[in-house]
Amino acid sequence: MNVELATQAQALDQCLVTRGIFLLEIAEQAATLVDHHQQTAAGVMILLVHLEMLGQVVDAGGEQRHLDFRGAEPPSHVVVNVTYTEPGVQGDTATRTLKNATIETGAEIKVPLFVNTGDNIKVKTTTGEYVERVK
Repeated sequence: MNVELATQAQALDQCLVTRGIFLLEIAEQAATLVDHHQQTAAGVMILLVHLEMLGQVVDAGGEQRHLDFRGAEPPSHVVVNVTYTEPGVQGDTATRTLKNATIETGAEIKVPLFVNTGDNIKVKTTTGEYVERVK
């Protein structure tokens, strides 16, 4: 009788181990499906954002449905505001001495001594160099 009980206990243990392994595999598959679902949801969100952006570009085009940006080039100059520079020297327009200035984009460029904080200046887009002060 002890041998029978031991055999039954061993069979029951094997059955429990098999079921435990089976349940672990199910949990693993569920975790994989959740991860796949999250990745798919993120991909769908990215696609929706791209479609929204595309719709805005088409709306911005109005009647021009066939937009062609292949020949588009940035402007040669832009007008920006000087957000910070050290105070300039009054009347110093003859020398070519330069000082640092921070413009509204956050970039730091060299400007003549007479340029002050709040001035609008023209900057060459290809080199980032000061061109002239704009009134």
